[in-house]
Amino acid sequence: FTQSFFNGGLVLVTDKKAPNSIQDLIDQGYKFVGIRGGSTERLFEMSKDPLFIRMRNSMEFSSDSAQQLYGKMKSSDKIVMLSEFGTAKYFANKDCSVKVLPVTLNSVSYGIVMPKGAAKRKDGQVYEIRPVLDNALTSIKYEGHLASLERKWWPEGKC
Repeated sequence: FTQSFFNGGLVLVTDKKAPNSIQDLIDQGYKFVGIRGGSTERLFEMSKDPLFIRMRNSMEFSSDSAQQLYGKMKSSDKIVMLSEFGTAKYFANKDCSVKVLPVTLNSVSYGIVMPKGAAKRKDGQVYEIRPVLDNALTSIKYEGHLASLERKWWPEGKC
């Protein structure tokens, strides 16, 4: 793997009026919805964390897209959407009636995967690819290009 170039995690998106505590959401009868078949569903199936187990008891996974789940969440007062941070930020920046709860359920970092020792031959020289990509990622981070791309694709909302 290269160095990470984006950090995120699993968060909760819900109506602005909803409680900020997962425990309060559970106690008040909120239902949690997520996309079936991915790492999020597996996280809740495998977790031994008592809070995750309580969440799982009021959770529904479906084949719906993130947009469709968002629509379900918007159409009910008691639904909380499980979402990756980037998707959650997108929805919250477009719609002032929703919020991302101030809790991260897990943390992830994204990098580029390649075979161990991956190399490129050029003009009789052999260059390892990972150090070249790490150097390029460092450059775009420090020169502000990565932040610029984030602002382009996840612009700050009007809220």
